[in-house]
Amino acid sequence: MRPVTKLKPGDFVLLLDKTMHKIQATYKPYQSAKDPLSANIDNYCSYCEKPIKDEASAIEHIQARSLPQYAHLEFAWLNFLLACSRCNGADNKGNKDVVLSNIHLPHLNNTMLSVEYGQGGFVQVHSNLVVGSLEYQKAKALIDLVGLDKCPGKFGDNRWQRRFEVWELATKYEEKYAQQETTIEIIIDLALPRGFFSVWFTVFENYPEVRKALIQNFAGTTAACFDPQNNYNPIPRNSINI
Repeated sequence: MRPVTKLKPGDFVLLLDKTMHKIQATYKPYQSAKDPLSANIDNYCSYCEKPIKDEASAIEHIQARSLPQYAHLEFAWLNFLLACSRCNGADNKGNKDVVLSNIHLPHLNNTMLSVEYGQGGFVQVHSNLVVGSLEYQKAKALIDLVGLDKCPGKFGDNRWQRRFEVWELATKYEEKYAQQETTIEIIIDLALPRGFFSVWFTVFENYPEVRKALIQNFAGTTAACFDPQNNYNPIPRNSINI
C-alpha cells in the first residue's frame, strides 16, 4: 500500500486552480478539505489505491466521526484521508473503531512493508513480518479494516478485478520495457490514470529508474520510505520500526 505524506497545518499546497492554499487544522464543513487533500495526496483511494473521480471521492474519517469518542475529530485535518465508496462502505471500514496504536496506516507507517502484492495483484500481509508478531497483527488489521484481500465472488466488490487488470497491463509493459519497446514516460502515462501504485511498483521491481519515476509522479508518495541506494526498496519511516 502506497505510503503518503500528509501536509501539516500551516503548510501550503497548490490547488488544481493554481492557487496556493494554506492547510488548516480544521475544516468546517469537513467536505471543504477535499480539494486540498486531493492536491496533497492525489485522487486515489488511500487504501485500495484505485483512482477516484472528484465526484466519487470521499473524505475518509480515519476514526469514525459517528463514534462518540471521536466526535471531536469530525472537522480535524489530522483525521482525514481519501477513500473510495467500497473501502469506506458499511461492508468494509464503515464505522469500525480504529485505534491508531493497533494498526498500520498509509500516512503514519511505510505500508509498503505492511502489505505485499503478489501475482495478479493478490494481497496479503508482507512476508517479511513474523506471523503473530505485533507488527504482523497491525498490518493484518489494516487489510481487515477495508477488506483489501477480498477475493472474486464478493458481490459488487470489483477492487480485486481492477487490481488484476492493472497487474496484467503492468506485466505487459514490463516485458516491453525489458525489450526496449517502450519508455518510462509511456509507463507513467499508463499508470497515473489507472492507479494501483503498489502494483506497478511491484511489477517493476528490477528497474529502479521506473520505480523512481513512479514515486515522483504519484503525488504525495513518501519518498523517504524508499531507498535509492537499494533499488528503491521500501524502508521504515523514521518514526516506526517494522
